[in-house]
Amino acid sequence: MCLILFLTQEKYFNNQKNKTMKASTKKVKHPKLDPYLISLKQKYELTYIVARFKKLGITVTADDVRAAVRAVGKSRRKVYNRLKMMD
Repeated sequence: MCLILFLTQEKYFNNQKNKTMKASTKKVKHPKLDPYLISLKQKYELTYIVARFKKLGITVTADDVRAAVRAVGKSRRKVYNRLKMMD
């Protein structure tokens, strides 16, 4: 009885080791996002920019950000300068 219990426990732990090994061996490389560019597809980026300018005391809407990106490009520095000049 004790031998059967030991063998079943050993089989269980071996199965657990195999499960973790399969998950850890699967490696996928994801491209890094460029922090100096603005993506209009990401809603959180628009809300971040609007909130940032609101803290500075400049009233900017998401449409203003979209217009600035279309006018000067995706560079974060250029867009911020354009939005500061709009105020």
